[in-house]
Amino acid sequence: MAAGSDLRLLMLHTDDDVDLFPSFQLRDGKIVEGLQEVLRVLHAGVNDPWTWAQWLNVALPDEDPPRNIMLLCDGRLEEALRDARHDAWAWSC
Repeated sequence: MAAGSDLRLLMLHTDDDVDLFPSFQLRDGKIVEGLQEVLRVLHAGVNDPWTWAQWLNVALPDEDPPRNIMLLCDGRLEEALRDARHDAWAWSC
């Protein structure tokens, strides 16, 4: 639970009081590099882990890669942070 509380991992809390840790944030049993930095940026825009989960994993058919989490998996942290800052700013307005 500590990893979810300090944003090392994305933790989703359900209405029936269950904490979920989506598997898309792990590769080869390890946390995707840069996830904590991106979660902190997204948190600045909106305090809603479900929104962050959508931001990370929703299909973006016209983008390369087609999911934001793949930017992290591909080692493209600066691009992920740029996009996260943009969207966090938009959410905060």
